[in-house]
Amino acid sequence: MNAIANKLLLLVIYSACIFSSCTEKKEPYHSAVRANRISDFFFEMLRCEVTGYTADETAAQCAPAIACATKIFMSPVLTSRGTIVYAIENVVPSYTGKIDATFSPDDIVVSSFDAIDAALASFFQSDGMTHDFSEIAIEAPVELADVPDARAELSGTLSAVQTESPAERRFRDAQGRLRFFSYDVERLAVSSHADGHVLVRFSDGAAARNYYDEHMRLVKKELWRIGSSLSESARESSEIFYYNDDDPRPFSSIMEKEDYRIETLYNENGKAISAKGFFLDNKARRIPDVQTVWRYASDGKLAEQEYTRFEYGDGQKQIATGKTTRREVYSCSAGAGAPDYAYYEDGVLRMKTEHIDDNSYVTTLYFEGGYAVVSVYSNGRKMQETISLNGTVMRSSSYE
Repeated sequence: MNAIANKLLLLVIYSACIFSSCTEKKEPYHSAVRANRISDFFFEMLRCEVTGYTADETAAQCAPAIACATKIFMSPVLTSRGTIVYAIENVVPSYTGKIDATFSPDDIVVSSFDAIDAALASFFQSDGMTHDFSEIAIEAPVELADVPDARAELSGTLSAVQTESPAERRFRDAQGRLRFFSYDVERLAVSSHADGHVLVRFSDGAAARNYYDEHMRLVKKELWRIGSSLSESARESSEIFYYNDDDPRPFSSIMEKEDYRIETLYNENGKAISAKGFFLDNKARRIPDVQTVWRYASDGKLAEQEYTRFEYGDGQKQIATGKTTRREVYSCSAGAGAPDYAYYEDGVLRMKTEHIDDNSYVTTLYFEGGYAVVSVYSNGRKMQETISLNGTVMRSSSYE
């Protein structure tokens, strides 16, 4: 802590020298007034270096001179009150919140459900993001930048080593609550409204927006494709979750993506028990496409999964002409590790795996015409293979 305090003191003295050299006023000042002027001048340089904005033109011209000091003064510290502030705010409490207010969360995070669709796409335009955030990267202090890198010692060429790291930025409100976070190409924004909170995540041309109610339960989830303009941005999917009273787990959800809809039901433990996929026609009528049903054992482990796909005639999706099913069954013996497994197609057993012990098992494949292949494995190696037809052994091979 003493080392940091000494660095801060040296930087303030340094800023006083900059202030004296950058300002043309020569009239005498009262020592306290002059100290405040120097402190405010340094803060304006810091604000400009961090955010790119300041009302003091002289500070803006001198801001590059404190680039190395920025990381120290913007480091988060814990105050005696238990709050987290920037180091500059801890040294001069009257500056608290001013830098964050320069990038007001209200300007970039929309708290209205009605306007957020257009605002989200507009905010995350690539041109806008480049303009707003390209100048907030923070350089390392001189004493850190001069530390030899291990790779340089191996190569023997320190000057040839160039390391770059993405800038990490956090913006908080006056209460110290996180409102915006950025790291490299990733962005995260948080806002509140009368009924809950909204969390927006953006990265590589895609965005996800989650809505939470007053109990912090996820009530809506949206996925967006973000283009270079508002017209090229679009919502790809939206999923709404439904709850019973104050139950923290949903009992159902509905996901819609263009002309497709998925309806999911959950059990009392929050695990999915069925999901139905539908095509939507031009009148938004549901046409069954696929259905998955999950069943669980008393210990909560998956016991069975059944998948059904509905088939339709050429050129029409109104009346199903057939369906195919795939069913997987898992069963565990008392004290056994891995479960036994059986796979069915349209009600016909096609494969099963039965465990002899934790390291050995037998797999049987069933084919049309009565053929079956039985393989015995031990410690991951195939030990024996037997081919039979309608129960009669046709060939058997053993492996050393």
